[in-house]
Amino acid sequence: MLLPPSLDEWLPQDHLARFVAELVDEVLDLAPILASYTERRGFPPYGPRLMVRLLTYGYTTGVRSSRAIERKCTDDVAFRYLAAGAGPDYRSISRFQARHLDALAGIFTQPLHLAQSSGMVKMGRVALYGTKLEANASKHKAMSYTRLVDKEQHVEAEIAELQAAAASPAWAWAVAREMIDAALAALDRVDVLHANAAVQVMGGLEATEPAHWDRMYAVNQRAVAEAIRAVVPAMRSAGGGSIILTASLLGITGDPDLPMYGATKGALRARCRSVAAHGVDNIRCNTICPGDVDTEMVREFFAHRPDPDAARAEIEARYPLGRLASPADIAGAALFLASDDAAYVTGTDLVVDGGLLARIY
Repeated sequence: MLLPPSLDEWLPQDHLARFVAELVDEVLDLAPILASYTERRGFPPYGPRLMVRLLTYGYTTGVRSSRAIERKCTDDVAFRYLAAGAGPDYRSISRFQARHLDALAGIFTQPLHLAQSSGMVKMGRVALYGTKLEANASKHKAMSYTRLVDKEQHVEAEIAELQAAAASPAWAWAVAREMIDAALAALDRVDVLHANAAVQVMGGLEATEPAHWDRMYAVNQRAVAEAIRAVVPAMRSAGGGSIILTASLLGITGDPDLPMYGATKGALRARCRSVAAHGVDNIRCNTICPGDVDTEMVREFFAHRPDPDAARAEIEARYPLGRLASPADIAGAALFLASDDAAYVTGTDLVVDGGLLARIY
C-alpha cells in the first residue's frame, strides 16, 4: 500500500495537528460559539469544533485564506486529519469566521493563558497560540512569566489588528483583487468572471446602522467593482469575455426589511449596463436576479425565526413553482451567460425567480 489504510496513521504522534485537535476537543472553551446554535434546525453543515480546529491550525501555520484552507483540506494530510476528511468549502469557512469573529479572537488567546500557567511555550510561528512542551525541553525555549505576559499582550494586539482588518470595508475589495491576481498568475487569462458576492444585514431604513451599510456596500458593490477593474484588461487582451454579476430580485422590487441590501443589488444592474457599453472589446456583462436561494445565508435566516419550518413554508408558498431556488438553478443560468450560446446577450438581467414576479397576489 502506498498510504496507510487509516488517516490516523498518516501523521507522526508528535505532529502539531494532533496537538491542535486535542487542544480544541478537550481544552478550549467553545461555549461562546456553541451557544449561538440553540436549535437542531439550522445547524451548520460542519461542526463548530471541526471549524475551530481548521482555523486554529491554519492561523498557526500561516494559512489564513478560506479558499486556501479549502484546498488544504484536499491536498494536505494535516488539514485532512483535522477535518476528518469532511473538507468544508470556502464559503462555509468564511461565513463561520465572520459570524464568530469576536468569539474566535478570545479562543485564539486561550492557549496563551494555558501556557502561562505551565510556564512554557514553544517558539516560532506556533508561539502565536502556544503549545505544551515535554519536561526535558530546552530552558532556552522556556519563557519567564514577564516575557509570557508581554507575548500575550503582543498577540492580543495582533488579533485586534486582524479583527479590524476583517471588519474594514477595504478588506472586501482587497480580497477580490487578490483572487483575480491569483487566477491570472495561474492561468495567464480569464474568460469568465462571476461576481457572486453578497452580505445581507436585516433592518429597516431607520434601523440600519452605518457600519452595516458600509459592510454591504464594501462586499456587494465595491468588491465587485474592483474585480471587474482587475479582470477587464486581461479580457481585452484575450479578445473578450463574459462578466456575470449576481444581483437580486430586491434590486428590482422593494423590501422594507432590506432597503440597503436592495440598493446595493440595484446598483449592480446599473453597473452591468455601464460595463456592457464597452462591447467594442467583446466583453459582455449581464446580471442574474434570483429570488430566495436555498443557501446557508437563507437557511440561517430561517433558523432565527420562532418557527423555522413555518417560515420556510410561508416563503415557498409565494413561489408559483412551490420551492426555493437551488444553487444549481443559479449555476445553470451563469453557465448559459458564460457560454457561446449567449454570445449576443449583454447588458441585461436574467431573472431566475421561480415565477415570483409573475404573480401579483
